[in-house]
Amino acid sequence: MNIQASRPSARRAALSTAASLLAGVLATAGGALADEILPSPAVGPIPVAKDLPYLGPIRIRVDASDVTRGVFSVTETIPVRPGAMVLLIPKWQQGAHSIQAPVANIAGIQITADGKAVPWRRNPAEVYAIHLDVPDGVGRIDLAFDYLSPTSPEQGRVAMSPATEVFEWSSMLLYPAGYYARDLQFSPVVAFPHGWSSATSLTGRVERSDTVQYPTVDLDTLIDSPVMAGAHVSVRPVAGDAELDVFWDQASPSEIDPGQAALYGRLVEQAERLFGGGNYRHFNFLVKATDGDGPVLEHRRSSELRLPLSAIAQPPQPHLTTYDLVSHEYTHSWNGKSKRPYDLWQPEYSTPQQGSLLWVYEGLTEYWGIVLGARAGFASPQDALDNLAEVAAKQSHEAGRQWRTLLDSTTDNAAPVRRPKPWASYQRTEDFYYEGVLLWLQADAIIRTSSHGRKSLEGFAPLFFRLPHADDGVSVYTFKTLVDALQAYSPYAWEPFFRDHLLGSSPNVTAGLEQSGYTLVYTGEPTDYHRAAETSRFGGENTARRERDLSYSIGMTVGATGVVRDVLWGGPAFKAGLTVGTAIETVNGKPFAPDVLVEAVRSAAAGDGRIVLDGKAIGFPKHAEILWSGGLRYPHLQRNGGPALLDEILAPATP
Repeated sequence: MNIQASRPSARRAALSTAASLLAGVLATAGGALADEILPSPAVGPIPVAKDLPYLGPIRIRVDASDVTRGVFSVTETIPVRPGAMVLLIPKWQQGAHSIQAPVANIAGIQITADGKAVPWRRNPAEVYAIHLDVPDGVGRIDLAFDYLSPTSPEQGRVAMSPATEVFEWSSMLLYPAGYYARDLQFSPVVAFPHGWSSATSLTGRVERSDTVQYPTVDLDTLIDSPVMAGAHVSVRPVAGDAELDVFWDQASPSEIDPGQAALYGRLVEQAERLFGGGNYRHFNFLVKATDGDGPVLEHRRSSELRLPLSAIAQPPQPHLTTYDLVSHEYTHSWNGKSKRPYDLWQPEYSTPQQGSLLWVYEGLTEYWGIVLGARAGFASPQDALDNLAEVAAKQSHEAGRQWRTLLDSTTDNAAPVRRPKPWASYQRTEDFYYEGVLLWLQADAIIRTSSHGRKSLEGFAPLFFRLPHADDGVSVYTFKTLVDALQAYSPYAWEPFFRDHLLGSSPNVTAGLEQSGYTLVYTGEPTDYHRAAETSRFGGENTARRERDLSYSIGMTVGATGVVRDVLWGGPAFKAGLTVGTAIETVNGKPFAPDVLVEAVRSAAAGDGRIVLDGKAIGFPKHAEILWSGGLRYPHLQRNGGPALLDEILAPATP
């Protein structure tokens, strides 16, 4: 029967007929056949989490030695009571603000009690929940399963390779439902490959051969303490209670360059001056030195970082376009991990996270990441200015700001936003990061100006983000508590200020720059920072970008082979019909090369303002004529007549 009818009425009739036939089959087949066609496992409700102590510690052992196949073998011994029970796979991952746990990579689940198998059933409406019935007289159950690391980046993040491994405890355990994570105690043991070394923020470890016993900790602490291990490791104390642990993802390991280590030391010193001290007793910069895939995630007592070999083994290079990555993740120890927005705190990991304050969690963190990165010397003050110029230019050209508020962009993490988008400038992508930077720069300028330089956002930081005692739990805040704290520190109309930026259709994103002594301008020459960004190996890509970013002239970015990577909504390339994925073959009749396209844009300004492109789009021939006579345009910051507040902000803090 064909139900793909062209007319709506015919299609509705066909669908109605199909439904009637199915109903008839079920009616005549009886209940047994209905259950067979539509299985519905009998499962009870998932207990609501309560702040109650659990029955006792859960012993967990991870065998992380099978680096050939990338298999983590896990066993747990869980104290229980007879009766219905639910085990949960951690679902919402802190720091990712979204569902990240790769539930499909957990295989081979077996549950036993006193050596006998205990049947289990997955909840059909919540696949992260497993139901079982504990037999009478049983006081503990044994759980075993395998976590299968992706073996190539196409499958997801590779957690285990022949040289290194990085694992999140959230992928390595199941926990009893009905309890707060802080009330569940885990006693972890990990077996590593022979001769490997490991690092984590968990202290008090006991090593026996290739096995490490960690102290008993609550589930929140465990999940916030990833483990990095490898055949080749370099460890160096950097400053205070922080150390740099580098795991080399290659057969011939290098050494940490002293200049690179010094940057981390200065970062710790500058951050602790900013926040008035650490919210931790010890901190680990966990670095996987690789030109391939790897982790980037914040934690309270550690940072997971993937850095290219050159960023660790070679002397510091100027114009590193993601210099703020290290300082950003480190800042999260204060802003995000120990001091956390109320709707990003979870009693346990099946509770959905909400991101209404991500413009603080990520936006303010990125602002301080840029500032601290420059203060520590990861980049020069000029690089920081050029970075802010790129941020301001991008936000100024976001067509999506005309219809989508900054607050609405905080919902992006609920969807797979980091997949490539067809029209990123129109859709907006996690703008709470970079519009958040400009928002907090303006707030800083307001505080400095209204107090005649006596106060700053820097002075507010220790009052709001520093906890009374290191490792002293998590403190949450709301929009109101944040506004009230700012109001008490530096009186101003903070609530309408933030509401205008969060809910307004198009606030002036460059106001903070202008109040800080700089104006966004465009010239025909790129900054060194811009050039570095065009060939960056950092960030989310595994290979060099080697592209030409002509966003603010013809409105598109093109890769080295001529494939269009981005098109600004409403720009000249957009009007010419170009889309992401278009493969340009010729420019004004010449074979494509990045410099040929750049020269064509420059020449069009002195000629007829036409740039003729030929190529293919989705496999079909493509001809486009871009009309643009404005020449090359690259963003810069230019000093205006106001106080040079931004120069003061980027200058290193002194004792």
